[in-house]
Amino acid sequence: MGKLTPHEQKTLIEKHISKAKINWAHIALASLLKEGYIGKVLTFNFDNILNRACSLDNFFPPTYDLKVLSEEYFSAIPNQSIVHLHGQWSGFQLANSDADTSSQANKLKNYIKNTINTSPTLFIGYSGGADAFFKLVEENFIGQHRLFWVDYAKEPNNNVQKFIDANPNHRNFIAEQDADKFLLELAIELKCFPTALFKDPIKHLKVICEYVNNFPLNTFESDIDVLEDTKKTLAIADANKPIITTIKLGELLHAKKFESILNQVKNLDLSLKPISKIVASAHLGKALNFLTKDDDQFQISFDEAIKLEPNFYQAYIEVAFFALQFKTYKYDKKSCDFFEEAFKLKTNIKESEFFEGYAIALTRLAKHEDNEIIFHKALTKYQKAIAIDPNRAVLLGNYSSSLSSLASRKKDVDLFEQALDISKKSIDLKPDSDALLGNYADILASYGECISNENMIDESLLLYQKALKINPENLIIKGNYNVTTTRLAAAKRDEKLFYESIVLLKDHLMDANSRDYNLACLYALYNDPINSKELLLKAEKLNALPSKSYQHLHKDTDLDNVRNEQWFIELMERLKSKEEQ
Repeated sequence: MGKLTPHEQKTLIEKHISKAKINWAHIALASLLKEGYIGKVLTFNFDNILNRACSLDNFFPPTYDLKVLSEEYFSAIPNQSIVHLHGQWSGFQLANSDADTSSQANKLKNYIKNTINTSPTLFIGYSGGADAFFKLVEENFIGQHRLFWVDYAKEPNNNVQKFIDANPNHRNFIAEQDADKFLLELAIELKCFPTALFKDPIKHLKVICEYVNNFPLNTFESDIDVLEDTKKTLAIADANKPIITTIKLGELLHAKKFESILNQVKNLDLSLKPISKIVASAHLGKALNFLTKDDDQFQISFDEAIKLEPNFYQAYIEVAFFALQFKTYKYDKKSCDFFEEAFKLKTNIKESEFFEGYAIALTRLAKHEDNEIIFHKALTKYQKAIAIDPNRAVLLGNYSSSLSSLASRKKDVDLFEQALDISKKSIDLKPDSDALLGNYADILASYGECISNENMIDESLLLYQKALKINPENLIIKGNYNVTTTRLAAAKRDEKLFYESIVLLKDHLMDANSRDYNLACLYALYNDPINSKELLLKAEKLNALPSKSYQHLHKDTDLDNVRNEQWFIELMERLKSKEEQ
């Protein structure tokens, strides 16, 4: 820079300054300056970025160029001002060369000494190299007030380290700080940010318009008064602010940024239904995040949603469906409870999917509790869903599966026949569905086992194979196929097929929590008490036995071959004692 003429220097700098964007450090600094938390900003920079940042907040602090200002006026510089120590790009002189900066440091000596010793000082964005200005600080700081040195580096350079070490109690080094983040966090902590422009841009522009005199021309662009027209535009925008807010909140909700919504609540008008509903949905989203992690926090967040929207039946529906995915007694029970509440709040629900979801939850609960009444309640819900949507294949498939489960419990041939008929209808509606074919195979296998019909079981195996040709990666069908093969091998006492099937089955049982128990049942069915014992006791230790374990094991006929084993008797005694506690 020293080899360029003053005009060339200004031209070069102007090219960069004119394109420079305002960064967040300057916006935060401007807000701190406006609110009086900072007395003066002293800068080596030639640019006007800080002035531009101040103007965004309708704040225009005085600016001084100490390169051209006579030293006798330095003491008159007021607070809430910007001070350019080495000149401004638009000024007449810039301190660039070593000689210039050294000469300027000599001129600034008294001003710097007074400034750093009459109030706390914050250095940020300054390296503290071995330059003339740093020597001023080093030689003239007497420690009357605290000094903070904020740096991006992890450790200070040697010059700064030596300076800090002279009195580390009063000279504080703050390491690894990004200027934007540091100053923004400071401004937020001191409640200077967000500024008016970012807090309420429409109101901010309306205030600016009030500083403008009436428009002086009678006619301009078809008699439009540009000032009044601008004010009207802003008034319309202001009146529609709730709509704008709703759109923005909706975008946050879609992005699942629930905390971002809830952090704005104190500034929102919750008497407006759309806004209240979005905030309630944010509480619901937060509740769902806690569902499997913290019961208390789940309930707190869910209650907040219902407090805002007492008739928010969809919230109960959403929790119910969310709980369904975990397939355990606790969450299947919770799903049923929340479906029940939803149907109480909204007695005229028309969505077949809601009835179906409730029916699925009830079917699972009926299996957990071995409760025929709950089974029939589930079937009633399925029937209502089918009345709304009679040709939805998946719905018919799920209904047939529930019928089959009840048929197995009751050993009811008529129910099995009904389940098969409905399952066939579902396949007719969607013949290429591997899941529906697999479901039909499940029913056929259960039916065949119930009436000891090996031909029926063989037919189910063919259907499983057909389903797997459609989708070879369906692990549920693979697992059920291998379970059926294993059970058939056990019934036929086919040792080779049984143990081959067991090996395959270990890879395809989907539910890890029930894997050991299911395998133990199969070993017991084959009359292999050693492997059955190992897996049952392992399941007990891992707390992976079925819910209501004593009742379940007592009724599970797969375990009949090991029921008189001493270890099984002792296991049942432990389970009974545990359930009676």
